[in-house]
Amino acid sequence: MSPAARLGPLVHVSVLELLRRHPGGLDLGDLAARFGLDRERMRRVVVELWTLGLHDADGREIPGENFDFDADALDDDWVRLTYDPVGTAPVRFGAAERVMVVAGLEVLRAGAGDAEAALLDRLAAKLRDERDPATPGAASTGPRLRALGDAIARGERLRLHYRGEFAERAEWREVDPLRLELRPEGEYLNAWCRTRGGPRWFRADRILAAEPTGEPADAHDEAVRQRPLEVRAPGSVRVELVVAPSAFAAIAPYLPAGRRLRPDADGLARATVSLRSWRVAARLVAEHAGAVRVAGPAEARRAVADWAREALAATAPDAAGRASGDAGRADGRSGRASDASGA
Repeated sequence: MSPAARLGPLVHVSVLELLRRHPGGLDLGDLAARFGLDRERMRRVVVELWTLGLHDADGREIPGENFDFDADALDDDWVRLTYDPVGTAPVRFGAAERVMVVAGLEVLRAGAGDAEAALLDRLAAKLRDERDPATPGAASTGPRLRALGDAIARGERLRLHYRGEFAERAEWREVDPLRLELRPEGEYLNAWCRTRGGPRWFRADRILAAEPTGEPADAHDEAVRQRPLEVRAPGSVRVELVVAPSAFAAIAPYLPAGRRLRPDADGLARATVSLRSWRVAARLVAEHAGAVRVAGPAEARRAVADWAREALAATAPDAAGRASGDAGRADGRSGRASDASGA
């Protein structure tokens, strides 16, 4: 099976882009040859495109907003796009939508040839850089992500000024950038670190500078490029978690390589992970309220409960007064805080 036949969505997108550049149309046979398809398969692609259009926020098709082609010309094996409902429409994604689209591109990339893979990498880099200006950190991470994505697309080695989470100061690293991974909590660069002599994950917000070297990156195995994101934590603590499916993606970076969360009969997954401190456990619980609970050890549960009490006191209108107020009310509130924290 040809790459074009395997990658249906890519063919549809590429055909549309080609027809936009040729408003007068293209010969059906020539169009088919460009994608390694026969004439009848390409005719089916055009007919499939004819059925696509825009939908409203409730998922209902918008009348009249479908791709349209010159039917008479197609009878004579000439393909001409006569109406393009999305050609000039601005498209913006929310954070969750962007994650889903980038994840889909990664799946498509696994079966793509070199040209298709380069196209997917460029598109993924654009999506990762398309952040809402109101999002905290957008101004600082946007140009950085663009530089990383461009280097990946060019296959160029980079020098990163990077400060690791446990490092006292930033240092320069020379890397072969391989892949960007977008998560709701931030972006990560998968790269072969030439300074350390092995694959490493770099948090984008800890990259202080990314300088092109002008030298080509080395070729690396696809297994290295597609290796799963894993967060390493020197001097870590072990925490037992109970996780709902909605938080699987947030916990995945803390799992050992190759491990995936699988729900038990009650729909929840259990996992023991290594975290750099009890505070990280508390943050995970807070960010995914109700979807992440600390099951053990007892020290971790106490730490999360203490954190919840501190957070409650800090956000109360009169923290000091509430903290020293009626003991019964404080105990009740602390108990509810412990429950809400997942501890």
